[in-house]
Amino acid sequence: MFNLYHCKSCNEVFASTPFDKYPEYQDLSEEGVLMEKPLDDSDILMVKHKGHDLEELKPIPGTTISERDYCEPVKEVYFEATNGRKRFVIKKWRKNVNEPMEYKLIHGSLKIIVYSCEVREGEIKKEWLRVMPEPLMEKAVIFLTILKETATEMKAGKGTRMIFETLNPLMYYQRFNQQCIKTVLKKLKDVVTPLELKEIRTFIREQNQADGVIPLMIRKKFFIEKAEEKEVQPEESAACMPSRIKPIPVRIRPVEYQI
Repeated sequence: MFNLYHCKSCNEVFASTPFDKYPEYQDLSEEGVLMEKPLDDSDILMVKHKGHDLEELKPIPGTTISERDYCEPVKEVYFEATNGRKRFVIKKWRKNVNEPMEYKLIHGSLKIIVYSCEVREGEIKKEWLRVMPEPLMEKAVIFLTILKETATEMKAGKGTRMIFETLNPLMYYQRFNQQCIKTVLKKLKDVVTPLELKEIRTFIREQNQADGVIPLMIRKKFFIEKAEEKEVQPEESAACMPSRIKPIPVRIRPVEYQI
């Protein structure tokens, strides 16, 4: 957890975290003994902005997004925050792991859209050829064609139990729902035998899982919709409160967050 502040006098954003009070250790002796150097970065920032017009910003849960993997320590991160009257986008970054985080306030809101729903053809074909009996080997192309046709009926982001996250916040996998599976099997009914259809049904059931090859690969991208630098009146602040994330496109608004 951290406290976020916006200095309206300097137009700077800075954070105060528990780590600000952690000491620094330096090797100042020939014997290699570490010397402890007390630090309090938050006090330094408060002294710098003493007497300025400060406002506290509350980060809005569920709005954090980045183009880099979650585990990457050096990257640009964006999230929304509010002062209780207006929502802002906050950009957070650092140049290397030894540098402190820097922050920038942007007037606007985050938008996120799904731009790619991909059937993993290469992986599916490879697994099909590995496990399917000989008579079905040549039916791989037919299966993939019908699967791609049915994928267009899927609603990306719908049903959290159907979604498997990855290390990248802009990519996830989504299972085919039961209705889509029934559609695939119905279309295959006219081109395969009943025994082959049974084999395909088993293949779909086993591979439409988190570690399978059938779930769609969904890719997203985000952008910032700029807004005018206009204060919202307190009675209008309800419009700044988060609501549930909606797919394609979506304004990032988590639920039940009170300031």
